[in-house]
Amino acid sequence: MTQGERAYFSTARISITSRASYEKTYFYYNIALDKKKLLTTLAKNRQQFFVIIFFVTLLVLIILRIIFFKTLISPLDLLMEQIRKIEKQNYEQSLSVQTGDELEEISKNINQLAETVQDRERALLTSQKKLEYLSLHDSLTALPNRRLFIRRLQQAIRKARRNCSQLAVLFLDLDEFKQVNDTLGHDIGDQLLTEIALRLTESHEFNPLITARLGGDEFTILLDNVAGKNDIAATADQLLKIFRAPFTCSGYKLSTTASIGIALCPDDGQDPVTLIKHADMAMYQAKETGRNHYSFFSAELAASLKRRIDQTNALKKAVRDCDEFHLLYQPKICLRTGRVESTEALVRWQSASLGFVLPDQFIQLAEESNLIIPLGEWIIDQAFRDFISFQQNGSPVKKICVNVSGIQLINSDIVSTVQQAIKRTGIRPEQIELEITEGSLATKEKKALQALDRLRAMHIDLAIDDFGTGYSSMSYLQHLPVTRLKIDKSFIDNLTTSEESNAIVQAIIALAKTFHLHITAEGVETEEQVKFLRKAGCDEIQGYFYAKPLSDEEFLLFSSTFTAALS
Repeated sequence: MTQGERAYFSTARISITSRASYEKTYFYYNIALDKKKLLTTLAKNRQQFFVIIFFVTLLVLIILRIIFFKTLISPLDLLMEQIRKIEKQNYEQSLSVQTGDELEEISKNINQLAETVQDRERALLTSQKKLEYLSLHDSLTALPNRRLFIRRLQQAIRKARRNCSQLAVLFLDLDEFKQVNDTLGHDIGDQLLTEIALRLTESHEFNPLITARLGGDEFTILLDNVAGKNDIAATADQLLKIFRAPFTCSGYKLSTTASIGIALCPDDGQDPVTLIKHADMAMYQAKETGRNHYSFFSAELAASLKRRIDQTNALKKAVRDCDEFHLLYQPKICLRTGRVESTEALVRWQSASLGFVLPDQFIQLAEESNLIIPLGEWIIDQAFRDFISFQQNGSPVKKICVNVSGIQLINSDIVSTVQQAIKRTGIRPEQIELEITEGSLATKEKKALQALDRLRAMHIDLAIDDFGTGYSSMSYLQHLPVTRLKIDKSFIDNLTTSEESNAIVQAIIALAKTFHLHITAEGVETEEQVKFLRKAGCDEIQGYFYAKPLSDEEFLLFSSTFTAALS
């Protein structure tokens, strides 16, 4: 064996001493290993070792994986599943991770988060539903509001179009509701609206698709599958009956009525805006016919309302410039002297766009729009100027009479208006007579009564126009500062043919004498009427028998030369 094939690990010497000769004998030995065998054994052992290491490592890895899966992967999967459930808006409580460490705490927090998110979403949903309800319902009466009514009306129109059926929009407005607010307060007015809404919804007399409050004292009712106008008229009658019994509000028994306008689909409109607008127009027509009534929309009504709008716009322009108005003067003849001692100023409107507009039309329109206030100021100022001109040019006229609207008494400072006109023109207060309609004088508006007292304190005469047609009574004549009564033309017309008119005229004259008031008869057109009135003790007359309303030049000539032949 060569040295390269052996491996020497040690060399030893052993000495042995003989007891007999005491000689030492030395032995030498070498310990050697077979290197090839050793390498083979080592290689084999190394291979076994690596196999063992591999399987041990594999086992450890498997054990570690199992431990890792149980302690980390599985909990993380559960956590992700919890998160995915929340993402899908599934807030049911999930199985919590049971690891006893931070992952378990996170899992519990995720469950709490899900619960919190669910509570907040429920609160948000509730809040959204509440906000949607509030946005679609009236806060006072809880009825659907305009927005919801229009939405339902749009749906009903589409359905009616598919089914070739009719539907009706009823526009209901309370009569004189403003008086309730003004006299009893808005709290009582709100209670009244609530009670009315309750009756409308609880009534079994009709079955509306929806009943809504548009605002103020306006309500709308939608009827579908209507058979025709007779069917709708019957429903409107039932609605009006709802208002027959008084409403109890904070101890007050309040009686009110309503006016109803009706528009049909498709005849009167095929969209919500048009139908509501036309029903509204028809409602105003119902009010003009006496209130507590219903009216259907029609093409004639639309044309009338268009004329009214055109007149209102033209009137606004005319009042702004005051270049389309002029005054006529109707002489008032004294039955004692036969002379013209006073005259009434009458306004006329020659519109650039509409032509001549009757006084009854534009005066009422001016009152409704409050345009009577600036128009009345112009009339007062111009009449005072013309009166001064009459006197300066030799007219014997002693007094100018000007009509004043109740709107001017209540909604403007009429006293200041008259005072300023006096300063500008130089007319004396005792040369002025203001004529107020009987209805205006019967008002209980404190401001109007105070204005009348102040005007009379200035020595301005006050006349009740159209006496006998309104609300006057003995108590009013005792307390109002009036100086003259004017007998309405309706009594004069039948004076010589109707015993009733005859008796009324004589009673009015006697009443005026009792209260020491002057008396004027309007609309005198025959000699028989003149004789009767003079005999009955009337002070003065005006009418076509002696003169129609005249221009300022015509009046100046007439008043300067005329003397009635009284017999």
